[in-house]
Amino acid sequence: MISTIFFQYAQQDLTSYIEDDKDTTSYNYQNTQGVLSYLSLMPHYQNDSITDYFTEEILDQNDNLWLKTNAVIARIKSNLSIQNDVLDSLYQNTTSRFDVMKAYYDVGKIFKIPKVFLEKENFAKLSIENYMESIVEYGYTISLLGNIEIDGEIYIGASAKYLGEENESKSYTLAVGPIYNPTEKQDLLLYEVTTDWTETSDNWESQVTSMLK
Repeated sequence: MISTIFFQYAQQDLTSYIEDDKDTTSYNYQNTQGVLSYLSLMPHYQNDSITDYFTEEILDQNDNLWLKTNAVIARIKSNLSIQNDVLDSLYQNTTSRFDVMKAYYDVGKIFKIPKVFLEKENFAKLSIENYMESIVEYGYTISLLGNIEIDGEIYIGASAKYLGEENESKSYTLAVGPIYNPTEKQDLLLYEVTTDWTETSDNWESQVTSMLK
């Protein structure tokens, strides 16, 4: 009975959201949050037919990356199929890519994650990009400088280059790690990224060592 009422409200709110979404002059944050809440709860009710319908509606009719990502996560947790073109589009965004990877990891389907994403250097770049997006959002480029061993652990030195307030290009050194095989951990977590916003120099190894001590 509870699940029936839940899905009735979910359908009503989804219809309202889709109608509101047609109005390009405004954005209804409350409706979006409501749909996200339904998506997070649906796998727990284990009603695959409703989850299938609800998430397909979002994937077919909506361009909101946030909602699409969570719709795909709900499908993964409900063991529903996902079209390759949908996955490919989400993999283009580094935040969505990690969220989808983690969803597969959490349900024990590591084999569904493209192996190239789990290679240590690529996973390091993904970790940096997620870190940088939380700070500057866009306008930066990432370069990996090399590996360095500190106290028996391997770290990757990197440089983040972006334009400052006066369109002046600056590069800052980052330390990523310790580096490990992402699939050897119980949970899929991004590598830790550390920086003290020191401008990158040729002696980046000393900069990385200093910021980790």
